[in-house]
Amino acid sequence: MGCTPSDFVAAMRRYPASVSIIATGRPGRRVGMTVSAVCSLTAEPPQLLTSMNLSSGTTAAIRAVGWFSVNVLREDQAALAVRFASREAGVHGEARFAEGDWCDSDEGVPFLADAAQSFICRSAGQMETASHLIMIGAVERLVLPPPEPAPVLMYHDGAWGHFSTAAAQRGIGA
Repeated sequence: MGCTPSDFVAAMRRYPASVSIIATGRPGRRVGMTVSAVCSLTAEPPQLLTSMNLSSGTTAAIRAVGWFSVNVLREDQAALAVRFASREAGVHGEARFAEGDWCDSDEGVPFLADAAQSFICRSAGQMETASHLIMIGAVERLVLPPPEPAPVLMYHDGAWGHFSTAAAQRGIGA
């Protein structure tokens, strides 16, 4: 059985993933986008991997600046996910940053201060493949807002939601 592009897209919509905003730029010229393609790569040194569309202005900006943040959204930040996913008509570039608690790292990278967690990354490698860029980020700083880990926003089957740890807390699946 083969796999058509539409079959693949349908299958990937059913693949649950956390939702993040990738951001870069300098004050007044910041850009960002919502992604669900982020994963750990190595712990020594700390690196992550993300995939982004080659036609995105955020991708071009990361290539120019060399730094970016990956901001893992909390379950109550779905409105930010929509805002950075180009679903809010007429909201692009710097205007997207009008919502949320955005700060700049010592390296000048915008990050979401109240995200579940934020990774401040230096571009450490990239590879173009078809319509996307695979980017390796060397994690230079990690921002973990206290005090407790927040439930993260998830994407599954075209909808935003969250993962319940209730089953895990009862020992199911252990």
